[in-house]
Amino acid sequence: MRLTVIDRYILREILLACAAVLAVLLLVILTNSLIYMLGQVVDGRIAGDALLPLLLANVSQALVMLVPPGLYLGVLLAFGRLYSDSEMSALRAGGFGPARLYRPVSLAGVIVSVLAAFLSLQVAPWAERVDHDLRVQIAERSELVGLAAGQFTRASGGDIVLFAERRTDSGILEEVFVEAEDGSGVPVIIRAREAVQRTDEETGWRYIEFRDGQRYRGAPGAADLAVVDFERHGLRLPEQDVDPGRPDREARSLAELREAGGPKDLAEIQWRLSVPVACMTLALAALPLARTTPRKGRYGRVALGLLLYMFYANFMVIAREAVADGTVPGVIGMWWAHAVVLAGIALLVLQQNGWRWSFEVMRHTLRKRRR
Repeated sequence: MRLTVIDRYILREILLACAAVLAVLLLVILTNSLIYMLGQVVDGRIAGDALLPLLLANVSQALVMLVPPGLYLGVLLAFGRLYSDSEMSALRAGGFGPARLYRPVSLAGVIVSVLAAFLSLQVAPWAERVDHDLRVQIAERSELVGLAAGQFTRASGGDIVLFAERRTDSGILEEVFVEAEDGSGVPVIIRAREAVQRTDEETGWRYIEFRDGQRYRGAPGAADLAVVDFERHGLRLPEQDVDPGRPDREARSLAELREAGGPKDLAEIQWRLSVPVACMTLALAALPLARTTPRKGRYGRVALGLLLYMFYANFMVIAREAVADGTVPGVIGMWWAHAVVLAGIALLVLQQNGWRWSFEVMRHTLRKRRR
């Protein structure tokens, strides 16, 4: 297929608009994720060094779902500008009919669909596995990672209560208060200037090392209350029993999903394959929806386009749940949802251009194939 100057011009307009829309959507997702994760870091739920990998994993997962609406809005905005600037009127006057417009749109849809397929089939499962592994590592790490400064926190299953006024950038806790029990069940209270977690290299035991403080053993007010001043003191932490579990179905490869073969696994496979299909469908849908007049401006059909996209997205979710529940056979799967949308697009095109135009296009196509 040889592209004309007009084809390349329209293709460039679509891809530039698509890139701009994706950049804006990605910036919004990135900002929201960063704010949320920074809050978790401040609360002590995750360590600071895990912030960037988790953020990249979450953004990679979100990017998969941003590509279809990015292309869809890109086509709407690109053709909206062409209509508002009367360029489409000039193209039609020069013999560039509606059928010719689908050539650059289809090519843009193929380019973006290939990218969406790579993200959906490769990047998204990888990002899900990275997210799962990082959260398991966080769960296995220091009890002090989950300690928020200025708050009482129960660690080791509630056997130890910790409080710290401040936390340094290096993770050292300052002005620490700890309530625990020794091996015989006697209450122990420790106050220290600072504390940090250590791991014994020989035994692998984890313990908290306190510096410059006092240790109180016994019930408050009891005659046998023992008070000891120390420069360094260690409190062993109980062993953690972290069960990482199996990664979610979204993190499994296509081979693992096919091997499992359950309805939910089939729904996940078809969901991943539906992402590039949705890109192509939305690109074809955007062209008739973008048709407007110069008076309405380039954004005249964006609101209607967004409503139709929400309908299509919810339609896909319903189809996925139907496959996962076993309501719809795997042979039909989610494809009926795309078929319904494509049928609606075909009816819209026929309504805009008339049945006679459609028959003429079909006859012209068949004549070219015979030659």
